[in-house]
Amino acid sequence: MGNTCDKEKIGERIAHERGVWGMTQPQLADALCEVLHVDDFSIQKISSYEQGKSFPHVQVVCALADIFHCSVDYLLGRSNTPNPEAAEVVAYTGLTAEAAGVLHRLHKADTVTGSRQCELVSRFIIGGSPNLH
Repeated sequence: MGNTCDKEKIGERIAHERGVWGMTQPQLADALCEVLHVDDFSIQKISSYEQGKSFPHVQVVCALADIFHCSVDYLLGRSNTPNPEAAEVVAYTGLTAEAAGVLHRLHKADTVTGSRQCELVSRFIIGGSPNLH
């Protein structure tokens, strides 16, 4: 079977995304509490996931994907593209996948929070190149 999920890959992806978002393990635990609607999430569980010692429950994987604005397939190691939607931006603009991913994440963060801090980026994602003048 070609698409097996392994604990080490999942752990690497969780740790990587946590770093991308500048989160500590306690901050990620707090975010998981909020998304999962639980009172407490163990930092030791997060550490265990990141070290490849245990698999997160499917609900936790889905929550992590929501928190990190990436696909479940990416977290599980079934895809190397964190944001499939960003692939369209790469094709349209010629940006690197990493740059398009950053733009997509900023847009998603604006959408989720209702913020307008990244409005120019959001308009770019939605409708192509905005007028920068």
